[in-house]
Amino acid sequence: MTVKGFIHKYQKILLFAFSVMIFALQNPFLSWITFTPLLLLIKKLDAKSSFLTGGLYGLLSYTFYALWLIKFSLPSLLLVEILYFILCGLLCEILYFALKLPKKIRPFILLLILVFYEYIKTKGFAGFSYGLTAYTQWKNLYIIQIADLGGVYTLCALMDLFSVLVFECLDSAFSGSFSKRELVYIIIFQIIFTGNILYGFCRVQRIDARDKKLPKAKIALIQHNPDTSKTDFDSYKMWVQRLEKLTLAALDEEKISEGNIENSEKISLVVWPETAVIPSIRKSLNDKNQSQRKELSYQLLDFIDKTDTSFLIGNFDRDEEEDFNAAFFFNKNIQQEKIEALEAEYISDERTDDYDRASKRENEDKISFFSSAQVYRKIHLVPFSECLPFGIKFPSYSAYAEKKNNMLWSKGKERKVFELERENTGEVLKFSSPICFEDTFGRDCREFYKAGARAFISIGNDAWAKSKRCQKEHLKIAVFRSVENHLPSARCSASGESCFISSSGRIYRRAESFKENFVVSEIPILP
Repeated sequence: MTVKGFIHKYQKILLFAFSVMIFALQNPFLSWITFTPLLLLIKKLDAKSSFLTGGLYGLLSYTFYALWLIKFSLPSLLLVEILYFILCGLLCEILYFALKLPKKIRPFILLLILVFYEYIKTKGFAGFSYGLTAYTQWKNLYIIQIADLGGVYTLCALMDLFSVLVFECLDSAFSGSFSKRELVYIIIFQIIFTGNILYGFCRVQRIDARDKKLPKAKIALIQHNPDTSKTDFDSYKMWVQRLEKLTLAALDEEKISEGNIENSEKISLVVWPETAVIPSIRKSLNDKNQSQRKELSYQLLDFIDKTDTSFLIGNFDRDEEEDFNAAFFFNKNIQQEKIEALEAEYISDERTDDYDRASKRENEDKISFFSSAQVYRKIHLVPFSECLPFGIKFPSYSAYAEKKNNMLWSKGKERKVFELERENTGEVLKFSSPICFEDTFGRDCREFYKAGARAFISIGNDAWAKSKRCQKEHLKIAVFRSVENHLPSARCSASGESCFISSSGRIYRRAESFKENFVVSEIPILP
């Protein structure tokens, strides 16, 4: 059998395999034709087989792409597979009927369908932002600036347009009806693409020039690289000690570089990743028994108190019977006056308990210090890992989740904006702290921006996956949050990718993945 004969005989299988491969690889060049082979395949199918073929395409594409989800939560992977079997099945069924439309209007209808598909799959309880075509372009600085016009979906539309136009040209060429219409398509896309590059170039120059003139705040991101499969107290204690050691190393490096004028700015904020401290500090302090977790919380708070800088740390929080995934901000500039007020409140309380006076006072001091911290509670939770739909609670599933070192959380209510005052200048960095999954959604970060945030300092933990691919995919997405809002970002992740991202989407400092490490740099303070 000749090669031509082989291709003709197995063309449907080859088109299907090529479609799955393009999506799974997420190659920045091939992704411009993500939907082209799929459209060619659907054109060769009938209405009955389009749904099943599309369903298998969605299932296999996301299974190969997000295989790392197995290590996080098998139910989450199964949810993604079921969701995309149905979603892609419906997509291909709709595309089948759209392909029957007259050629004059067909490209526009196909484009609308594909863009809507990319939009709708990020919405709702099971919304999953990973895998949008636009995210493959994260390194192409001038191309991605268009995201500031309508979010990441604007670039998705441009890439989907290319997929559709390539399909139209190939379809016409294969059928022997290539005409001036296809040439017009090519010219129109060239004009649009060139305009996008020029727009991106101008935006990058303008945003970089703006940020260059602004005052800066120096931040240290601590990456402690934990083994998240361990759930014993000794491991938790070791991680806290490792975080403290890396923090001191970052502060010591700052002292060494003080003689260099360029690096003489003092570290204003130290950031620890999501769930960096696993025993809930609030719960431990409220425990009447002198437990190991309570002693660890004492040690941690002493460390933060004695270190002359502000801290942002990931920890569990508890309010009555509800648990939250949270970020705590210990602001050294306003800490003392709050502590004094809280201490007065505790000392004036005449309650008695089983502790001796010295132990009681020590606990009151720690509670006073901890209560002075501001807290943000994660709002957008990971489905079937951090929450169940409609607030449903299944004790057996909760036990399974905790066994996998996950917890089912309650949803936070407020988009918190923290204020960090730069020492001796009066300049204030207003930032929000999206927690892990949250910075994969443009609308979540946009809500932080509307609340007053002028920087994103996100904390995350992708260590569970033990996958470079998983961490890199998360980083790709985070780049777009800076571009969409033209705000600087700092990402502190437990095992990577910890880095700094400029307001134009350029990564300018980055820690090596899966290493105990820290990275220090400055971000501009926007008004």
